[in-house]
Amino acid sequence: MNRRRRLWIVAGAALTVIAAGAATVLVVLPRVVHDRAVAAAGERGVAITIGDVSLAWNGITLRDVAATTADLKDVQITVREIAAPWSRQPSEITARGVELAVRGPFAALRRGEDGALGRGADVAIHVLGAHVVWVEPIGGGSRLEIKDLAGDASHGELHVVGGALTGAAAGVTFGPWRVRHDHTAKETRTRIELDADEHDPSTLVLARDAAGASSLEARVHKGAVGRLGLASPTLDASRDIVAEAEARVAWQSPDDDAPPSPSGAPSHAEGSLAATLHALPLPAAGTGDVKVDLAFAGDPARPIPITRGAFTVGPFEGDVSGTVASRPGGARADLAFKSHPVPCARFASEQAAAALGPLAALAGAVPALTRAVSGNVVVSGTLVVDTADPSATRVAAHPTSDCGLSISLGAP
Repeated sequence: MNRRRRLWIVAGAALTVIAAGAATVLVVLPRVVHDRAVAAAGERGVAITIGDVSLAWNGITLRDVAATTADLKDVQITVREIAAPWSRQPSEITARGVELAVRGPFAALRRGEDGALGRGADVAIHVLGAHVVWVEPIGGGSRLEIKDLAGDASHGELHVVGGALTGAAAGVTFGPWRVRHDHTAKETRTRIELDADEHDPSTLVLARDAAGASSLEARVHKGAVGRLGLASPTLDASRDIVAEAEARVAWQSPDDDAPPSPSGAPSHAEGSLAATLHALPLPAAGTGDVKVDLAFAGDPARPIPITRGAFTVGPFEGDVSGTVASRPGGARADLAFKSHPVPCARFASEQAAAALGPLAALAGAVPALTRAVSGNVVVSGTLVVDTADPSATRVAAHPTSDCGLSISLGAP
């Protein structure tokens, strides 16, 4: 009996020691995990603070994490929850409730993105439910916000899909658009769908390869301007205009490893634009299409000359000349245009037919009037477009003509 009692006493003492040890582990281990996580992040150039650490049989969860990195000085990151399996060096982690606050231009973030992904190349990161607020990505006053981001980063690559991109720049608000961003060793590509509800949406694609060759391509399918998610006092009056366009700008940027140019600017740029506005009301010409076809190439350190330029405005067709210049937050085009001569008789016959109605076919009145009208009409003018300041857009057109009318009263 005494022996049995002694056994219970020993067992109880052992359980007390085990319980005390377990309690000590449960108290101490989270702190060990906390310190190890901070140290591991520091080894990758990331400074973090952790609000809470919890342990479970299947892994570790860090909560209320804030992070900064030297590669992304203007990016503040907070994460509601980071989950990782039990491992001294986990091969993957999952982050939920990520908030990114970014300030500064696209170019600075791209360089930081290279460094940050390189430092974390041995860990696969799965992001669920991220939210980004980006201030001044393309100059003063601009702002971007992306909700419902999800993505993966591993082995120096990043692939992200976002559900709703909205923002404002140069007095224009835009969105919601759908965005996809892919970063690999060969290329960084961002694709934005302007009308994400459609099967084949209009798109913007910004790309840059490892050699520093960059491009921006825009493709707008034929349809009402209002579907593109753009709004401003100027654009709101144009929501029902039917338009289509294709544009591309390409430039060569200095390689990050090469000595930078004095200005740090691209060394060469070229681009093209083909756009049509359909069935616009035109002065003295009823309705008609407005088309423009431009190309340019040169040194972006100075205004780039138009190398090919043509336009159509209703019955008028002609040439376009001028320059395109880059500027903070956008570009400015200073253009001049001049049409080829259009016979005055064309306008006379159209106006006479409209005025006479059913009587126009009687007695050949319109052909007779057309033969009596001589001379031509030419339209010339200037156009200024500034994407950084849409209110600066200006157009001035000047029609000139030498139209004449010869009336024959017949033989005496």
